[in-house]
Amino acid sequence: MDNIEPVVRFVAGLAKISGLVAAISTREGGVSKPPYDSANMALHVGDDPAAVLENRYRICSELGIDAGDLVCAEQVHANRVVRVTEGDRGSGATSADDALPVTDGLLTDVRGLPLVVFTADCVPIFVYEPTRKVVGIAHAGWRGTVFGVAEALIATMENAFGGDPQSCKVALGPSAGPCCYEVGDEVVSAFQENGYPEEKIFSRTGHDKFNLNLWEVNALQLEKSRVPRDNISCSPQCSVCSSTYFSCRRDGAVTGRNMSVIMLK
Repeated sequence: MDNIEPVVRFVAGLAKISGLVAAISTREGGVSKPPYDSANMALHVGDDPAAVLENRYRICSELGIDAGDLVCAEQVHANRVVRVTEGDRGSGATSADDALPVTDGLLTDVRGLPLVVFTADCVPIFVYEPTRKVVGIAHAGWRGTVFGVAEALIATMENAFGGDPQSCKVALGPSAGPCCYEVGDEVVSAFQENGYPEEKIFSRTGHDKFNLNLWEVNALQLEKSRVPRDNISCSPQCSVCSSTYFSCRRDGAVTGRNMSVIMLK
């Protein structure tokens, strides 16, 4: 394998917090062949597993994480959030078959236990609660957002760990932005039926076409969950516009996935 260094971006809003790792991989610096080129991190999309594991190893080495410790989920675009314990260490790390089933959000207070989600346009939501020392991560596409995965992440943090939503620091990572995320009537209706303010989350692009602002709607959910808006940071990077990240919208369904990871040191 060649020796190209992996490329990783630390998450704005959380990057300077001592004792915390919060990062997202780019699509650069890996060994996967097209159409997964080059740093695909997901084992469930049809890529060569050996290439994926090498890509994960490279990124984890850069972050000071043991790739065998990764805790991954079977993401299903819903709102199930689970408390991750020491016994879950390594779930999905080397095979998608033993990832935590039917889960889109993960939380833990165990140090050295890296929580992971995979995205290619969906929003990775990173949460750090400093009073109880809890970290969490969630995968939020439009369906998961409609189902309230951000709210479920905060509610589980509060109920399972006694955490304080008002102390939480949250980062919304790179995803399909409001510049590019065009949706149809089905999506507009789903958000309207759940009471979201259309004027804040949609912009009209043409006859019966709208662009959805996934960052804003997740921020609204977090505010509803009592996370102060000043504690929520949002990536300025659209995964569709930027070739830095994988994008199903841009590249088609058969493509790679970026890996977002959060861990207490």
